[in-house]
Amino acid sequence: MKRKKTKVLISFFLLVVMVLVASVSIPSEASASSAYPQKGAVKATYAGNIEINDMYLNRTQAKKLSDKLKKGATKKQDFASYATSLVPGFGPVLGFMQMAAGWQKADDAKKIDKLLKNKNTKGIHVYDTKSIGRAAATGGSTTQHKISTWDGKRSSIKCGFKVPSKAQQKYLRISKTKIVN
Repeated sequence: MKRKKTKVLISFFLLVVMVLVASVSIPSEASASSAYPQKGAVKATYAGNIEINDMYLNRTQAKKLSDKLKKGATKKQDFASYATSLVPGFGPVLGFMQMAAGWQKADDAKKIDKLLKNKNTKGIHVYDTKSIGRAAATGGSTTQHKISTWDGKRSSIKCGFKVPSKAQQKYLRISKTKIVN
């Protein structure tokens, strides 16, 4: 009887050890997804004049964005653009601006698809800046829009704005960082 109890205890102990070793050596899905998140976003301002938006998307999320951009404007939006362009004076300018925004979306979808053709691409980084406040009123800063590859790592989600010098780093204010696993 005592021998049987010892065998059961040894078997139970070995089973517990095997489970512990397996749980330590095999990474869980949660740890893998935290190292490689689905998407991330960083919002920042520089010197109160430039608004900076960085968006990081994994392959799946980038494909969804590309498909959404390819769909283009709805019939209501197309009709509104057409109706706006008929207004004398400023109408044709507004109509053209709305059409140009549609062209930009189609161009972005092509860029995303081109980047995703490479199987080594883990995701994309969309970088946008625009003038705000006094800079917008005076026409100071220009807007930037870039789409590039992203390595897919959580550690690389940061503000993509290049500060001219270390002394001016204090003017860069990161207001929000969001990462979705």
